[in-house]
Amino acid sequence: VLDHTGSMGGSKIRDLRDSAELLTEILFDAADDPTDVKIGLVPFAATVNVGTQYERAWWLDPNAESPIHAEWAGGNPVEIETCTGWGWRRRCETEEIIVNHWDLFDELRNTSWDGCVEARPIPMDINDTTPSRGDPETLFVPYFAPDEPDIGRYSNSYLNDGTNGGVDERMVALDKYDNGRPSRGGPNRSCTTTPITPLTTNERTVLNAIDDMDANGTTNIPNGIGWGIRTLSPGAPFTEGAPWSDDEYIKAMVILTDGDNVMSGRNTNQMSDYEAYGYVADGRLGRRSSSGNVLSRELDERTEAACDYAKAQGIRVYTITFQVNSSSTRDLMRGCASHPSLYFDSPSAEALEDAFEMIAGDLTNLRLSR
Repeated sequence: VLDHTGSMGGSKIRDLRDSAELLTEILFDAADDPTDVKIGLVPFAATVNVGTQYERAWWLDPNAESPIHAEWAGGNPVEIETCTGWGWRRRCETEEIIVNHWDLFDELRNTSWDGCVEARPIPMDINDTTPSRGDPETLFVPYFAPDEPDIGRYSNSYLNDGTNGGVDERMVALDKYDNGRPSRGGPNRSCTTTPITPLTTNERTVLNAIDDMDANGTTNIPNGIGWGIRTLSPGAPFTEGAPWSDDEYIKAMVILTDGDNVMSGRNTNQMSDYEAYGYVADGRLGRRSSSGNVLSRELDERTEAACDYAKAQGIRVYTITFQVNSSSTRDLMRGCASHPSLYFDSPSAEALEDAFEMIAGDLTNLRLSR
């Protein structure tokens, strides 16, 4: 579960690739049988990318039934009022419509879903609750950052609002998406990572995925951990993991970050940029505040919860901080590990390589002792 954010740019992402490839090679080389080892990769930034091959999959809420689907529009169904005429001839009709992120992507020109998903409501944002067609709240919602108003301190206005109304009216002016052409930013704005690689026994698949990683975006550690848990799980959406009760397998997760959790607060009606937890104003993170510091602390709390949940499932959690100056983040990641000895602070590329090599050695020794 590897930090894919903009601060990892330059030599840092190259060092990460080299070290992660070393761990992969050691684990596969130590296996008596290639099928003894399965490795998956979860790159994370502000969101996590599950892969565009799952477009409109049943677990990605194709019918917009989840209660958080298009929450930014006021919640489904949305009432749209259409008026004609003037004075005593004026007539208005109200229509209820379902706002569906998939349909909005289809309406836009030269734009398609890049593969990222939004966080489910707490506590399912970090846990392994299996999505179910019969329980819409358990479904995952495709990430779609709405066009923000042309007025005020918004940062992702990519279409003409088509109205002179206020902020709320501009947010829900849905006609603008029909045949709209995003001019900058866009609905995939915080979708910056390469896709998850599900657990596989194919070493080359893992190495290629590591090599494809680039650095872009901001840091949401709990979202990455949640998807790491789901990648190790036997349940949908990824089903390559052994049953939680299967003692033949050691389930382990390596979590690396190079910085603090970040969620950008804004002095707008929505109180933040649109990221995995949607807008802060909708309360999906559990706290409404436009303070970036407050929101970052909320993400820290979700990180603690995600780590506790992973350890409760029997996952052996290793954590690495790479050139991190913040003592609070180092403490957070130390507490996240299954044991303090499984936390590694890496101030240099050499220390990072040593950390991955020691983790590989620890896992190999555990396997041999079984």
